[in-house]
Amino acid sequence: MEIDLAKTIRELSEIYDKNSQDTFISLYINKISDPKFIQRREKACFSLLKKDEKENFLITIDKIKEYLKSTNYNKLAIFASDRHQFFKAIPLSVDIYNALIVDSSPYVRPLARILDEWESFTLVLLDSHYAKLYSISLGKIDYQKNISKDIMNKHRMGGMSQARYQRLRKGAIHDFFKDTIEALDKIDDKKII
Repeated sequence: MEIDLAKTIRELSEIYDKNSQDTFISLYINKISDPKFIQRREKACFSLLKKDEKENFLITIDKIKEYLKSTNYNKLAIFASDRHQFFKAIPLSVDIYNALIVDSSPYVRPLARILDEWESFTLVLLDSHYAKLYSISLGKIDYQKNISKDIMNKHRMGGMSQARYQRLRKGAIHDFFKDTIEALDKIDDKKII
């Protein structure tokens, strides 16, 4: 599942409760690291809410728990509110600290930190006849392409055929580099290593 994290953060930061009530639950969870985290944090958050916010909290947290049981992802960011009929789950590929926050808007600071720390880039491994392109984002390889060209070795014999042979070889190398550049143009990253 491909997610544009910058766009998602922008969308989430525009959502809020018009009455400034604590109706949004933001959950950052690594299910493997602490399986009982939600139970402990749920009690603490519930005790701090106002009476009219508690019903929304219980319904929303139940929906989140159901989703966690049905998903195979272990690292997730979930934003939900029953009152606003809102639910967004974002699978993550990097380690995160567990957090459950109840507020008047989704809490996106950990997502912004992930985006800042894990900048995407393209890695190019290249020689005269073979290239590997990797697009790396959030600590995982999103895209991979292999480009190869059968290019003749250098010719050591003299005469007229050597000049023609070298010209053909240089043309083949030029075409290979041109194909590699075209493949790089299709990748959206601005940072190339």
